Order: sequence, then structure tokens, then C-alpha cells
Amino acid sequence: MSNYATDVLAAKTNGRVVEGKHPILDVPVIAPGHTFDSITEKISNVVLRPGTPRWWFGTLIIAGAFAMGLVFALTVLVFKGIGIWGNNQPVGWAWD
Repeated sequence: MSNYATDVLAAKTNGRVVEGKHPILDVPVIAPGHTFDSITEKISNVVLRPGTPRWWFGTLIIAGAFAMGLVFALTVLVFKGIGIWGNNQPVGWAWD
């Protein structure tokens, strides 16, 4: 029986594949002493731990202020035009 994994292994080991014991496919996915539940708990505890630090709220307020400034600037730009950039002085570069 041949599949992609045994073909790759056979190419790497000069065609010698021991039947019934595959060194790539028989490696355990989970380390000894762990279960799917313990791994799920470790991963989910990173984002689900209680208590948000105070610095996070301060950073959120500062970022929100910058975002409101951006919205204000873009609103003024849309309603007044690109003349607010100060590039509305005529230039005679093509009159040589």
C-alpha cells in the first residue's frame, strides 16, 4: 500500500520503509501527560482570564481619540476639498 507520506519517506530513506512502523505517521500528536482537554484549557486561559489591566483602558482611550481625529480630518477633507492642504497656489511650470 502506497500513499504520499510513504512515498516521501521512501524517497528520503533510499526506498527502505519498514512495514507497520512508520516513523513519520506514528509520532504522537499530543505529548505524554496531556489530553485534548488540558491543551484546550491552556490555550483558552490566555484570552479568558479575568481582569483587564488598567493600562489597556488608557491605551484604548488614546487610540479612540486618534481615531476620532482621523474621522474629523477626513470629514473636513471631503466637505472642503483638497484645498485645505495648501496646494491651491497656481504654478506655471508648463509655460516655458
